[in-house]
Amino acid sequence: MIFTDYQTIIPASWLNDVNDYVFDTSNKDLVLATYDDLRNYSGDQVITYVLGVTNSFDGGAGEFVFDPADTTSNDNGGTIIVSTDGRRWKRQFTGSISAAWFGVVGISNDTAAMESLHTYANSVGIPVDYTGLTKIYVDSNAQIPVNTSVN
Repeated sequence: MIFTDYQTIIPASWLNDVNDYVFDTSNKDLVLATYDDLRNYSGDQVITYVLGVTNSFDGGAGEFVFDPADTTSNDNGGTIIVSTDGRRWKRQFTGSISAAWFGVVGISNDTAAMESLHTYANSVGIPVDYTGLTKIYVDSNAQIPVNTSVN
């Protein structure tokens, strides 16, 4: 594909600054691409940075820390990831919970992700952030209790 209609000129120096800020994972001990990679990880690291839910940069990026004291929490697909060896990896965050962390993408059926998202948000009383989403697709008979504020 050849683009001949130039709309916005972005200086290369600006792109370098953005890439250094957004994609700098050099200070991370372990960087994994997806939640499934974290679920399958069996190494010795106790802190890892994951780039996305199902693909890098899909909005699910974040730092996860192994919690050796927890042997019972369920994998909720956003803030707690359980690896195949039973380790519980907990997302490190402050503020609201991003819908993107749970895989809510607005382009396919998000019912399961929405249920998991709001089950967790309701249990901890933290607001949910839907920034960037204009539509969310759920089953017509879905009943998703929302007991926290949403942005």
